Amino acid sequence: MACNMDFVIVGSLNLPDERTDKKPVVTNFEKDLEWYVKLPDGDVYGPFNFEELIEQAGDFRIAPEYTISTNQEDWVRASEIDNLGMNWMVPLVHGQKYGPVHCNAIKQLFYDGYLADDVAATHNTTGERRWVADM
Repeated sequence: MACNMDFVIVGSLNLPDERTDKKPVVTNFEKDLEWYVKLPDGDVYGPFNFEELIEQAGDFRIAPEYTISTNQEDWVRASEIDNLGMNWMVPLVHGQKYGPVHCNAIKQLFYDGYLADDVAATHNTTGERRWVADM
């Protein structure tokens, strides 16, 4: 799986509670709906179409702790939406695991100094491991 490596810098990294044993749970949804993104501080952005959400996840503008909704009442963690592509866990420089994030977001984490170049990212559902430097 190749990943596009163009990025937009989004600021500092907020570490959520570690999620290593849970798999994405939202797999049956309508892509044609309007989607909203809620940040941990309660700010809501949108509406977006689903392709825009995927682009934002790849640009690291959607972090795993953000929540997503189509009705602004029922919110699900972004990392739990299977088709959003946020499937990779990475070890941060201090040993804490972070994610899951989109494969394109890994390069931004590396550039921002959160990842060493000699660590491997792990796919949340398949268990595939890739060197961060190769992604």
